[in-house]
Amino acid sequence: MAAPHQRSAPTRDESVQRLLDDWEWIAQALNRTNRSMGHGDLYPFTLVAPVRRKLSFIHDLVTRAPLDPDAQIAIATAVSVDPERA
Repeated sequence: MAAPHQRSAPTRDESVQRLLDDWEWIAQALNRTNRSMGHGDLYPFTLVAPVRRKLSFIHDLVTRAPLDPDAQIAIATAVSVDPERA
């Protein structure tokens, strides 16, 4: 079984627009299913243009980073020690 942080290559190489469009479709499907059972929306948000641009920027930043995904994860999950508190 793959580690939770591992992604398949197609997702990593996918355009952010495609990922956001897929998320919008999934969110709408989940909301419709929930409504059909008399419940509220699971994801009651709309990703407006400024949010999509910010997500696109972060996606580009991460996918174009010079480090491989394992190195990125190691840095992101490393515990830093504040020398003044040690």
